[in-house]
Amino acid sequence: MKATIVNDFNGWSGDTIFELDNGQIWKQSEYDYNYSYRPDAIIYSNGYDYKILVEGNSVGVKRLK
Repeated sequence: MKATIVNDFNGWSGDTIFELDNGQIWKQSEYDYNYSYRPDAIIYSNGYDYKILVEGNSVGVKRLK
């Protein structure tokens, strides 16, 4: 699934919540740090959990909405 992060994206820092332009809300589930302004995002499953890919970097996420 490809979407755009609609709120300011200040990177991820351990507990970041992402709101996407399709109405879904996801929360970071593993630690990593990254910053980019309103980037495109790809949510994908690796068969076990979900990841968000932003600017070539990925981190685990959990869907909240």
